[in-house]
Amino acid sequence: MKHCILTFICMLITVQQVYSNQDLTNTYHEGTTYYEIFIRSFADSDGDGIGDINGIIQKLDYLQDLGIHGIWLTPFNPSPTYHKYDIIDYAAVDKEYGTVEDIKKLLKEAHRRDIKIIMDFVVNHTSSKHPWFLDAIHNPSSPYRDYYLWADESESFRWESKPYNPGLPWQWHKIDDSFKHKGRYYGFFWKEMPDLNYDNPKVRQEIIRYGKFWISLGIDGFRLDAAQHIYDLNEHEKSRAWWNEFRDSMNTVKPDIYLVGEIVNADSIVAGYFTGLKANFHFDLGSSIISMVSSEKVPNNFVEKLKTSINNHKQIRPDCIDAIFLTNHDQNRIMSQLSGNQKRAAMAASIYLTLPGQPYVYYGEEIGMMGQKPDEAIRECLNWNKKRINGTTSWREPHYNLASSISVEDAIQDMSSLYHHYKSLISIRNSYASLLAGDIESLPSTSQVLAYSRTMKNESLIIVHNISDSEQNYPLSNYTVIRSVSLGKKQHITNNVIPPFTTLFLTKK
Repeated sequence: MKHCILTFICMLITVQQVYSNQDLTNTYHEGTTYYEIFIRSFADSDGDGIGDINGIIQKLDYLQDLGIHGIWLTPFNPSPTYHKYDIIDYAAVDKEYGTVEDIKKLLKEAHRRDIKIIMDFVVNHTSSKHPWFLDAIHNPSSPYRDYYLWADESESFRWESKPYNPGLPWQWHKIDDSFKHKGRYYGFFWKEMPDLNYDNPKVRQEIIRYGKFWISLGIDGFRLDAAQHIYDLNEHEKSRAWWNEFRDSMNTVKPDIYLVGEIVNADSIVAGYFTGLKANFHFDLGSSIISMVSSEKVPNNFVEKLKTSINNHKQIRPDCIDAIFLTNHDQNRIMSQLSGNQKRAAMAASIYLTLPGQPYVYYGEEIGMMGQKPDEAIRECLNWNKKRINGTTSWREPHYNLASSISVEDAIQDMSSLYHHYKSLISIRNSYASLLAGDIESLPSTSQVLAYSRTMKNESLIIVHNISDSEQNYPLSNYTVIRSVSLGKKQHITNNVIPPFTTLFLTKK
């Protein structure tokens, strides 16, 4: 009888803790962890070898158990390419991935698990197969002609000067000889991705209409591809003005719309985009963390530089979000950048998952997937098990992540795996308001020990990382260690000595 009572009490405590954590992450959702899914490679539900929307639905419990509260979906609109960053229909789902009804079901199931969904919105350019462009290139009198940017062969000044490019002629693509009229059209990234003309009010109205369409279905926000390229790279003011207009329009439908921009530029340039976008990706931070753990040397003023950056952003928009990450679908995977060193990869995770902002985990990062460019090789299938069944895709033969490589099933069963390291860190983050939304302050660091505090109201945590493969002395006598995290077997902390590759969570005595 006593055993039953004790068991019941333990169950009540566990339930209270779960609901407490849910309340905390709902209150401070903007600090919870998101997960980027390259749909084609994530999970296949129907056995055709291609990842799909229903595959994601089937894996929502996995993401929930990992502690994820948001998903960024790479493009799912119809497209002629495998990556789908060249769209031919903004109001549909590529049949390879599913249907609009599947998206609705995904939204319902994700929201039921307290997971938000943001979609990649690729509006700087369309596919060259988009009906707008096909009509425009075949017919100079087309009503869609002014949706794009054109030049006659004699207008060399168009690709030798402003306003539409930084003087790169290869961005003005020659019209094929099979067409009756000659000339060029502008496509910053690729000839199959013609840029839209945002000086045309009709283009802006079209994009706003499609944004509202997806919001009406329940989408929580947008990851805005190539946000700085709407106009010429030297015309950021015009690009920002467009995103202000877009934000205002989306707010009429969803006042709490989440907009996160892809702006690969100097921090001073990124800062300006917070006028319209609540969140922007912090590319320099990920590079800095990877460099730090690779060299096992703490850079001078790491925290001070980060704090200065955050303060500069908040001067423009006090409620802004720093979207932080290690790598994404356009970069060599962190595990390959670190030559397969799992302890260094774990340390990188320990750092960025304890910093201010909204962390983004690239799919497979949590189990140590490898990958180096070309792009297809950094977007390989996620192995759910060694037999490569129950969801593993096969659209492309992998070069790095073979059947013999680590699988999700293996990682979950191995309590010393990188997966459990990520899960522990995300759980700790979700348990403290100071980690979700607190300010950061630098603490005395050494060449191999990085230390800082995170404070939210009356709650303050001290985080100390030993980023090296050797023990490090650090004054701990004034602190109480509440948690230590390291890859593999838990290390014992004694006598002001921090074990190799270990992160400590402390409070003042």
